Amino acid sequence: TINRPERHNALDRETILTLRDAIVESGKDEETRVVVLTGAGKAFSSGADLRAARESQSPPGEDLLEVGFNAAIRAVWNLPKPVIAAIDGAAAGYGCSLALATDVRLASSTARFSLIFVKRGLTVDGGASYFLPRLAGLRGMEMALSGEMIEVEEAFRLGLVNRIIAGGDFRAQVADYAEGLAAFHAKRPPRFT
Repeated sequence: TINRPERHNALDRETILTLRDAIVESGKDEETRVVVLTGAGKAFSSGADLRAARESQSPPGEDLLEVGFNAAIRAVWNLPKPVIAAIDGAAAGYGCSLALATDVRLASSTARFSLIFVKRGLTVDGGASYFLPRLAGLRGMEMALSGEMIEVEEAFRLGLVNRIIAGGDFRAQVADYAEGLAAFHAKRPPRFT
């Protein structure tokens, strides 16, 4: 769980490095069969914490984009276990990219998505330029070019979301889904050794 609800789970240096390490460690843990990635509070993740980036400094010689943000996306993509994004609330910028990198995306009825990079004068980052066309084809291009927020129904129509979970306890329903997937994978060997 990305746990910075007061900042809509914006990812500062400490958070992205912790997330990267947790994903890598889950791949090594033989008891872990499925990983669920979610955010605390009312957002999945609002992306990189640009305010924190301006106010803090990385150690000399550290390229946080490479060792943090890109490394976390690669860790998700290369994990030898299924990764589920449980998206409740906004997934924006890098937060959206992170969700797109997962194997399965389950979204609540309040989920919203934006590749807001263009509105910040940035290019699409976090692997979204790779994942978006594979999930949505050319239909997703407008999302990347406009940076507009799209609602969950549109995300589902584009193929960015596998399931919309409406009503009831979202987290409990995600847990049930993950437990079913984990039970299936407990009977099968891992994808890679």
